[in-house]
Amino acid sequence: MKLYMAPMEQITGYVFRNAMQDVFGGADKFFSPFITAAVKRAMRTRELKDVNPANNPNICLVPQIMTKDAESFELLLCALTDMGYREFNLNAGCPSGTVVAKGKGAGLLEDPSELDRLLHGLFEVMRKIEDERSVKLSLSVKTRIGMEEAWEWDDILAVYDRYPLSELIIHPRYSKQYYNGSVDISAFEKAYRLKKDGLIYNGDIFTIKDYSDLNERFKGLSGIMAGRGILMDPGFFRRIRTGRKTDKAELKIFYNRLFEAYSEDMGPGNAIMRLKELWHYTAMSFDPDTSAKALKAIKKSRSPEEYSSAVNRLFDVSKLIL
Repeated sequence: MKLYMAPMEQITGYVFRNAMQDVFGGADKFFSPFITAAVKRAMRTRELKDVNPANNPNICLVPQIMTKDAESFELLLCALTDMGYREFNLNAGCPSGTVVAKGKGAGLLEDPSELDRLLHGLFEVMRKIEDERSVKLSLSVKTRIGMEEAWEWDDILAVYDRYPLSELIIHPRYSKQYYNGSVDISAFEKAYRLKKDGLIYNGDIFTIKDYSDLNERFKGLSGIMAGRGILMDPGFFRRIRTGRKTDKAELKIFYNRLFEAYSEDMGPGNAIMRLKELWHYTAMSFDPDTSAKALKAIKKSRSPEEYSSAVNRLFDVSKLIL
């Protein structure tokens, strides 16, 4: 089964991807945090830096695109194709209120006829670029199952079934749920009964049991995509493949590498703030009885010295409960 790292804005950029792959390995593909397609401007500097092939050695990276029209998609696709990319992903799942209000991300799901129109336009653009540049391109979609009601999914799924998507990555929650409540596994099962090839499951995969239960229920599934589960345990994919658990020594190497790379990229202060987002998740992998004080110190740290001291204390006195 293929194992994919989910895109998470401001978290799973190239610094995180390289550190995870080098220290733990296990991922078949990484998906970039979404790049917003625009007619009046090129990619932002940070977006260019994130998908620059030189910053992603030994990584299979798929750029994720946020768009609601074929014109802006074409401009961005041309730029990414020039960089060497041949596989792309459409974001139809971001539940952010500001994104949805603009008809993007999960907002694409509000009107299946408009989603159909968009996909038709995107594939026309792809065929045009293929002909002009003698390349072969592919498009996958990362989607939610609707805005808020179960009946929406049938119409959305019917739209996806009309197009030659390389993969359909389904997070079986509704836009209104954000990341709360339970996944609707029956909605995913509808897609599974329709087509197993190229179907990827995403959502609430935190433990080996979660993975095993999914693998047992959906035999022949092409793959899974994990996000928060990887932030809790960056060695999760390796454990699926080999059974080897993450240990404190390599987790410390991973976090030290992130701090050094982020500090070089954005300065120590911003690096600490970025790492606090990650610690929010990784903290769940430590025994609360032995880690509470050190984790609190990490959260309160402001200077590199305070941060490093708190992290060292955590690894010295705390136990992993993976």
